Amino acid sequence: MAQPLDLDTFYYWPTWSPDGTKLAVSRVEAGVGGAAVTVEVLDPSIGGSRTVYQNEVASLVAQGAPHYLYWSPDSKYLAFLASTPQGFLLLAVDTQSQEPPMVVETGAPLYFHWGAGGQTMLLHVANTVKLAEIPFDPGSLSNLMDVGQGFRVPALSPDGSQMVYSVSGDERAQVFVAETGRVETARSVIDVGQPNAFTWAPGGMEIAVADRQDPSTPVFDRLRVIAAAGGEVSTAVEESLVAFFWSPVGDKIAWVVLDPEQQLFRWKVSGVDGSDSRELFSYRPSANSLTMLNFFDQYAYSHSPWSPDGRRLVVAGTQVEHFARRNGDTPGGDRVYILDAAGVESPRELAAGILAFWSWN
Repeated sequence: MAQPLDLDTFYYWPTWSPDGTKLAVSRVEAGVGGAAVTVEVLDPSIGGSRTVYQNEVASLVAQGAPHYLYWSPDSKYLAFLASTPQGFLLLAVDTQSQEPPMVVETGAPLYFHWGAGGQTMLLHVANTVKLAEIPFDPGSLSNLMDVGQGFRVPALSPDGSQMVYSVSGDERAQVFVAETGRVETARSVIDVGQPNAFTWAPGGMEIAVADRQDPSTPVFDRLRVIAAAGGEVSTAVEESLVAFFWSPVGDKIAWVVLDPEQQLFRWKVSGVDGSDSRELFSYRPSANSLTMLNFFDQYAYSHSPWSPDGRRLVVAGTQVEHFARRNGDTPGGDRVYILDAAGVESPRELAAGILAFWSWN
């Protein structure tokens, strides 16, 4: 909607609800007495907005991120991390009511994953994995196990029936799959190095696991895909990768490689088994995009670089290689680019921008 330009107000991390009817965003409004930092819920169709939370102090949860915003699968609840004088808070607000946000948990580091239907939430707080139930109250949060900090985000299967996590040893770790909330059913599915990160395939039959074989390296050095039921393991990537993202239908994986010598990041795509690998784009990500890549296993659930049909990706940053068929020069600064996942079409420049995400539908 057309509105007067306000040079004292800034918006960060637009986050689509799964049904595409709402956007959540962090807003920072500069003033004489300091900045006011809020969480806003927007209606994209009419341009209306509602403030659902205001920070006690102007602070960040990560570089360039006043909050971390993540919708429940039913688009009813908005969960978010906020930094307060008491520490990190995980809050959830019912966007269909006028009730204030509920405090789910306090602590750091804190990572979480919504379950199917928005009825459960799996958390990794400090060294402990916990399970929260809707509605949130102090009695609904149960400690499941102590796991250490060899990974960040525990993951619930797409149907919510299973959970995956890793347990740290002295030098190595094991990834376990268990029925949600039932640790006694846990079974080890793969041995991994530390740190490690994992996400379920959209169909729930496979899990992608990245880890480091050499603990002195700054990034992951391989990505393997395992059958959730155990047994089959295939290696998709064996190079220095920073992040990876399943395609929406689970037939491909996109990953980002770090080239430290040239100080570049490269987007690549392959089949789940590593076949038909192709490089799509070389760039230097925007500062906010770099935050997303650094915490990709959390952002993968809330901010999608993939188009819903799995044909394209969207990225933001500074392109390094110029297109030979383009006339004129590319304007300076961070830009938004659309990438063809098949690698046939050249990357297409969309607009100036520091972040971009596809809606889920």
